[in-house]
Amino acid sequence: MNWNTENRNPVRPGRRRRERRGKQAQHWLRAGILAGILLSLLMFVVSGTALGLQWSRYRQSEQLYRNLRAESRDTASAGPGENSGGNRAFQKDFSSLQAGSPDTVAWITGEDTPIDYPVMHTDNNEYYLSHLYSGEENRYGTLFADCRNTGLFTDPNTVIYGHNMKNDAMFGSLMGYKEQAYYEEHPTMTLYTPDGDYTIELLSGTLENGDREFVRFRFESEEDFTGYIQSLQSRSTFSSHGTAVPGDRLVSLCTCTYEQNNARYLVVGRLLPVSESGAQDEKGTVRQQDSLQ
Repeated sequence: MNWNTENRNPVRPGRRRRERRGKQAQHWLRAGILAGILLSLLMFVVSGTALGLQWSRYRQSEQLYRNLRAESRDTASAGPGENSGGNRAFQKDFSSLQAGSPDTVAWITGEDTPIDYPVMHTDNNEYYLSHLYSGEENRYGTLFADCRNTGLFTDPNTVIYGHNMKNDAMFGSLMGYKEQAYYEEHPTMTLYTPDGDYTIELLSGTLENGDREFVRFRFESEEDFTGYIQSLQSRSTFSSHGTAVPGDRLVSLCTCTYEQNNARYLVVGRLLPVSESGAQDEKGTVRQQDSLQ
């Protein structure tokens, strides 16, 4: 056999380098694809875990408040907080509620809306942003009155805060008041307190800048109060059936909204004792006429 090297077909060095580079490229491509798959799986697991945790916290929150709604019903015909006249269509058992949490100062309900929660009050405006009525840490928090309100519901304006949850929990459903039709369906709420029950006759819903102080707690004069109410109603997202006059007590419901950075939505109403609710429509009409004069 002739082993003449001139007849051989050797692989040139340049070709070897190209083959090595091709193999390396294929190796890194496979590694990249595998890493991408693993990263996608990791993100799926993490997001699934986060959603599961969020759902668990939601369930924890809703179960707690569902139980409270049932346990706090008190059908006694008399007792602390009974309105004059003795007629209460619905009564909350505040002895039970305050035994569970002494920070409980009220209960607010919007008929045919998701709003049906206790209202808490403590010496700061941070704790109940991340804690339930029970004291358990939970991002849903609970509704709470401003710590600057020292005379709850006897101050000229009591402010109540709550999160704007995507599932309409807490104050998420307040967003409905950006439409006139929603207001027409839900023009009032009910506030239960240990000292008496009130209808909240809603007057305005306004977009506010959270970077500045936009809510008033007290007023220097009757003119100051009237000017405040007129300012709110002139900017309101709905037209109310009534107004407020000096001497009325206000309740302001405040939550986040997202039209702009750090925006707030403020729904303001006046307190009307439930014992006077029979005359509510007539008074509202008179006050609306007075406001137009």
